[in-house]
Amino acid sequence: DDTLSLTHVGGSLHRVPAGGGPSESLSEPEAGMQQMWVDALPGAKGLLFTVGALGDPQRSEIAILSLEEGSVRPLFTGTMARYADSGHIVYATSDFTLMAAPFDLERLEARGPAVPLIEDVSVGVRSAAQFALSPTGDLAYAARYLGSTAGVVRVARTGVAEEIDPSWRAPIVSLAISPDGTQLAVAIARGASGTGNPVMTAQDLWIKRLDRGPLSRLTFEGSANFRPSWTADGRSVTYGSNR
Repeated sequence: DDTLSLTHVGGSLHRVPAGGGPSESLSEPEAGMQQMWVDALPGAKGLLFTVGALGDPQRSEIAILSLEEGSVRPLFTGTMARYADSGHIVYATSDFTLMAAPFDLERLEARGPAVPLIEDVSVGVRSAAQFALSPTGDLAYAARYLGSTAGVVRVARTGVAEEIDPSWRAPIVSLAISPDGTQLAVAIARGASGTGNPVMTAQDLWIKRLDRGPLSRLTFEGSANFRPSWTADGRSVTYGSNR
């Protein structure tokens, strides 16, 4: 119907004319919750969206707003619902599973129980599930990070690969080599948290001396310290943190 649906800062649903103009408030969340990941249904009758606590997929649920009645009803426990042209709602759960449920566009309600489609889909910050649907029925998704261990490999320009320290392996999330090539700043996960997003994966930064030198811990505060990057002089490391 030539309107755009969106979430305002603060987590409330609004819509605005596609040609521009003031936005109209559609719904306000309860205290401590946010309305997010809105998806407009065909026919301009309703909006699918997620109601959840910031960064907590276990407290998220799928809801629907009837644009004709202005009412909001919960549908499923889950996050980031999308309508498929097959007549289904596809959404994710906090246990990293994509679900699909048949949906009645006229009555704006489920026509049957949800069934699992795919397991181990990434669900991370702001309860965002990493998947997308095309009108032709193709589904693309990112698998969640499982925290498996890995070694670090140096590859020469000739294509020859060599592991820098075969005796050392770790659940590495990201790394950065120092400007002089003698050290690695490495983000290492604390076990397999599986969220698929670095901000939500418990991890610390460590410094690894190359090639077979010691490993020393760099960060001790916060549960997520991620994406290290060296300064040009090689004396400092910048990184993101939830400390």
